[in-house]
Amino acid sequence: MSAERWFVRWREQPASTRRLLCFPYAGGGGAVFRGWARSLPETIDVAGVVLPGRERRLDEEPWKRVPGLVAALVEDIGPALAPPYFLFGHSLGAIVAFEFARALIAEGLPGPERLLVSGCRAPHVPNPNPILHRLGDPQLISALEDLGGTPSEVAAHSELMALMLPVLRADFELYEAYTWPGGEPVPFGITAFHGARDALVARELVERWGEVTCGGFRLRVLPGDHFFLHTSEPQLLKAVVDELA
Repeated sequence: MSAERWFVRWREQPASTRRLLCFPYAGGGGAVFRGWARSLPETIDVAGVVLPGRERRLDEEPWKRVPGLVAALVEDIGPALAPPYFLFGHSLGAIVAFEFARALIAEGLPGPERLLVSGCRAPHVPNPNPILHRLGDPQLISALEDLGGTPSEVAAHSELMALMLPVLRADFELYEAYTWPGGEPVPFGITAFHGARDALVARELVERWGEVTCGGFRLRVLPGDHFFLHTSEPQLLKAVVDELA
């Protein structure tokens, strides 16, 4: 499979650039980061990661286990991923980005300059939230509305939800079945972003990302709840630019 199948871009890649690969939250696609391409400086090459089962990869089965997904990413993307590059991931995307970076280094490939994680507990912290992927469709839809990531008008659209639920369920299983495999602290630095009103991920669980790196750690708290990457996008993008400087 071509490495480019994993990415979506919205502007020309400049000759001299810092590459930023962005991993979406559960149910999300590369389009989550469309606005970033308009707002970030042109010297930053923004690429949204397109996972199987969504957008132009609708005909592919979504992954349900992180190791398999990461192995596919490394095989297809790893040889073509030239430094300097940075990784960003929100919620589920943070876990996938972290394990992707670790797998690249284990294969002797260059790791990221820095990993930016958002709205996610540290990987060695057990998931404290209820298990959602085993719920029936009505219960899962209700849970999605409670999480705040699915507008009520979308949840009420039965045909649209019938298309979305298999990918959402698979992504929740991807996140909920993940267990920390152990290992040495990573050599690259980590910046963790936290929404000040995030009721899903406590601040102290985000702070524990500092325990899995020997490359330096920063915590940045922004206004908003678990989906602050949308509601506080200007503040988040300003912070991202600072981290890539």
